[in-house]
Amino acid sequence: MISATPKLLEDLAPFEEFLEKWKVRFIEVSGYGRLHQYVNYGNTTKKQDPVEALYGYEPWRLRKLRALKEKYDPRGFFSWYQPFM
Repeated sequence: MISATPKLLEDLAPFEEFLEKWKVRFIEVSGYGRLHQYVNYGNTTKKQDPVEALYGYEPWRLRKLRALKEKYDPRGFFSWYQPFM
């Protein structure tokens, strides 16, 4: 896991560029061919990681999660960090 936090928000762009560069490089050498990550480590900067990287690339996974979310959280109370809706 790599994280970086600027002292001033006006310096955010170089931090995001650095993190994105290394994320792309890690994907290239990982052997997986695409991004896989734990939800808690997902990127919440300007360039969002694909929702599939967090919840699974198989189409049935997101369908199941979305159905559960609709059933148990119809008002979106738990949609603030890495939402999959």
